[in-house]
Amino acid sequence: MEAINDYYEKHFQDLCRKALFRGCSAQDVEDVVHDAFVRAMTYYKTFDEERTEFGAWFNTILNNAIRAHKKAERLQGAVI
Repeated sequence: MEAINDYYEKHFQDLCRKALFRGCSAQDVEDVVHDAFVRAMTYYKTFDEERTEFGAWFNTILNNAIRAHKKAERLQGAVI
């Protein structure tokens, strides 16, 4: 878990820029990145440092958090 905290402190602003670039709104970008870190803590046991680099693994988690956020936005905007 220490690796996640270190990564968070070093790369938070860069990850926010990535999320913004990938279509998150400016007001939601920090929430999405925080959600990605919560997911990373939840799934940290699945990280295999022999198979992948930590940044690449986290980037996959960030992409999934962005997709989930966009899906939730679409569902909220749907007229029922």
